[in-house]
Amino acid sequence: MNRMSMLMILTPSTASERIRPSTVKENGEMRETLRFILSERVVYNALWVHQNSTNPHGGQDIRKEAQTHNVSDSGICLLTTEALKPLETVQLNLFFYSRVEISIPTIAEVIWVNRRSRKGPYLIGLRYLL
Repeated sequence: MNRMSMLMILTPSTASERIRPSTVKENGEMRETLRFILSERVVYNALWVHQNSTNPHGGQDIRKEAQTHNVSDSGICLLTTEALKPLETVQLNLFFYSRVEISIPTIAEVIWVNRRSRKGPYLIGLRYLL
């Protein structure tokens, strides 16, 4: 049994309206793994900022909230109100409280940042490091 089928077995049947697989690639999409559209709360904290970044808060304990856009076994896409910088390392705490009360901590690296409109949220693509 592969990872994806294990994930589907562990997913409650009542979550089917919240989690759905998507194999459609957006413009410029390079990811090859199956992703699941998911909207859950995330708290993140910048751990380390690449030396070329202008973020003055790198490494400080400044927790911010975001929403998940989609997840896969290799990474996650977040909706945020501010841009993160490519190569920035962040600590994530994923909260799955809509169906079960659990949280999952992990570390991820920013791979890409996109904004669909001037006033809309940022889409942040992260790759899991842990």
